[in-house]
Amino acid sequence: MRSSQDHACRNESYNALPNTEFHLKMMQEAMVNEFIASISPTYLTINARLALKEPYIELSTEAEKRLEFGIEALKNNHIDLAQENFAKVLEMTNNQSYVAMHNLGLAYEAKGNFGMANTLYEKCTLLVKNPSEYSELVLSLSRIRKSLENEKIAIKQIES
Repeated sequence: MRSSQDHACRNESYNALPNTEFHLKMMQEAMVNEFIASISPTYLTINARLALKEPYIELSTEAEKRLEFGIEALKNNHIDLAQENFAKVLEMTNNQSYVAMHNLGLAYEAKGNFGMANTLYEKCTLLVKNPSEYSELVLSLSRIRKSLENEKIAIKQIES
């Protein structure tokens, strides 16, 4: 495993070696994260409903197209593309699009970034007004919190 600090040793103008303790700590964290990703599912089947229509705000034509494109990308497992489009819709709506925020949370969850997914789902609770959507959101929050709990357990086991 190499980092940008490895190159400093080969540069003649560099006067000091990289800080060993820092370098080892960074390598340890990278190895732990890589190991956790390999033993815990980063691919998972999420039984969740995509939010499809924006019931709370008026979207511009471009925002609607980006939202539709993001939904299709997520359905087709093009997670990065979905994230990019949902993030753009959130930017265009000043973080007021429930659909973009919820679906962006699903994309982060699909990639195994449970902390970010949890943050987005919690922000959704402030935007959702429909009881059926709220109950779906509660299921998403429950699912993501269980994933965060499992992730913490895996990290503790590795560090022991």
